Amino acid sequence: MQDTGFRHYGFNTRLAAGFADNQSLTIRYQQNEIDRVRAYKDLWGGLGRLRSDFEPQDLKFFYGRYEKQGLGFIDTLTGTFSINSQSDGSIRQGLNATDRTIRDESRVDSFGYLIQATTHLTDRNATVFGAEIYDEHIAAYRDETDPQTQIPIVKRALYPNGSRYMTFGIFAQDTLEVVRNRLRATLGLRYTRVGFRTFAGRNLDQQGNSLGVIDTKRTFDDLTYNAGVSLQVNTFLTLHFLNGRGFRAPNLNDLGALGLNDLGFEVPAEAAAAAGAFAGLSDGEGVASTGRKVSELRAERLFNYEFGATIRLKRLYLRSQIFDSELKDPIVRRTMLFPAGQAPAMLANVSVTPIPQTPVQAAQKMTGVATSLDPRAVKAFINEGQAKYYGIDNSIRLLITDRLSIEGNHSFLVGRELNPNRFIRRLPPQQGFISLRFQPRSRSPIDWIELSGNISGSQERLSGGDITDERIGAARRRRDIADFFQGTLARSFISPGTDGILGSADDLFRPTNETLSQIRDRVLPVGSTINGVKILDDNTRVPLYTSTGAFASINLRAGMTISENVRLNVGLMNLLDRNYRVHGSGIDAPGLNFHFGLRYSF
Repeated sequence: MQDTGFRHYGFNTRLAAGFADNQSLTIRYQQNEIDRVRAYKDLWGGLGRLRSDFEPQDLKFFYGRYEKQGLGFIDTLTGTFSINSQSDGSIRQGLNATDRTIRDESRVDSFGYLIQATTHLTDRNATVFGAEIYDEHIAAYRDETDPQTQIPIVKRALYPNGSRYMTFGIFAQDTLEVVRNRLRATLGLRYTRVGFRTFAGRNLDQQGNSLGVIDTKRTFDDLTYNAGVSLQVNTFLTLHFLNGRGFRAPNLNDLGALGLNDLGFEVPAEAAAAAGAFAGLSDGEGVASTGRKVSELRAERLFNYEFGATIRLKRLYLRSQIFDSELKDPIVRRTMLFPAGQAPAMLANVSVTPIPQTPVQAAQKMTGVATSLDPRAVKAFINEGQAKYYGIDNSIRLLITDRLSIEGNHSFLVGRELNPNRFIRRLPPQQGFISLRFQPRSRSPIDWIELSGNISGSQERLSGGDITDERIGAARRRRDIADFFQGTLARSFISPGTDGILGSADDLFRPTNETLSQIRDRVLPVGSTINGVKILDDNTRVPLYTSTGAFASINLRAGMTISENVRLNVGLMNLLDRNYRVHGSGIDAPGLNFHFGLRYSF
């Protein structure tokens, strides 16, 4: 498919050294880069933008670890230092050649420091404790270029330039064998403190004017725990129970992101609150207001409960785990709404305009706003309500003979927002994997042959945001069809109609030999009901899909040794040549396809 290819290259190296009998040093460096990456969902597969490139995309990671054993009452003492530098960016242009080109570049340099020790009081006890710091420095830049003047103008970046995000934690965990070879208990505690700072003086344009970032300082902290009990019922059956309390502070994207994202243009909650925004019922389009004003972000909290059983026999391993997770004050994306007639002209220093009200918004006298960069309503991350996740995970490994084995896994996850009660965003469908692997005798050049299947159930539990997401529900309007038809990307497929004048109402789309009006009336005729939505006018959003279909993909793979230094992996994927789509991917999977990989070691 056009605009779906990319290039990926990188390398990594590792050095391990031992000193005396009780000291070791490990150093690792990794670098990866990806280029020529384009967002198909924004180009031919979506709105029809002229450009939507992800550039740059690179990672540089350094890791050093020193360990010493037998230091007094300390069994092992470990010190770790790491540098993780990631660069990310995009280049975007709207549907027309006259639209501005927006370039974003961000780099996060994270410096990590960890010290950890292990010890024991008796032969039935093991304790680990330590502290860690991750200090993140964020550099961000954005400019907009008018294609006529070709002069870049500095704008507020995706993240506040020069901001800092620091995570500090101290932790301790103890494992005790309460009854030898029978009952084991674990208890862990952790204190976490997160600090976030932005600096107005580091966010100025070429003339020294403010880009809308102010000096801010936010702090989040909490005490969390995890506890577990494992009971060896007999020689083959183990039961285990886990309980924990989690804590997640708002991250950099939650606190400061400004720009295009999955469901349109996003602004920080702080900017939306300052403008008097109200939270929408969901992150979908045309939604009603909750009646609650947007406020500063808070940390979200998780309470988790798990129960499982494991069976271990000579030729069989079987594990099953059920879980229930309660998420309090989850950080979620929501549509921003304003009282009709009081919508701001600027939001986070970006121009916005009111968009047509839906009947429910008109009844509440509320309206959404949009930027010139995306027709969908502006969104922000806020704390909203509660969420509940529960489900089951299963895995199996069966050794039929010494050379023939079966492996498989299955997962089923259910998620609900509780206030109001509705489907949660991006919920995966029920899915599983099973494989039959044969390993020939040692003299054979073939190391293994595997027949496998990837199986997925349908996903019909779509949220409002899922319906709008181009990769899931792909909701569109008659107006979107007109924008695509009249955009520069599709212009090479347009011919003048009977009047011979290009750019008039009778222009023809050559692949179907239809005018714009004919296409819109065929795809989304006014007055009709499609996928449960009645089309009232050009602004009614109608999903292309209301679910993701189930599928089963059968694959055949093999690995073989060519020589002492050379190994070859080959595979025939999707043997039945099925047309299917992985939930959330946005594209149909390849049909019958072949791949091979060659590995040379020295």
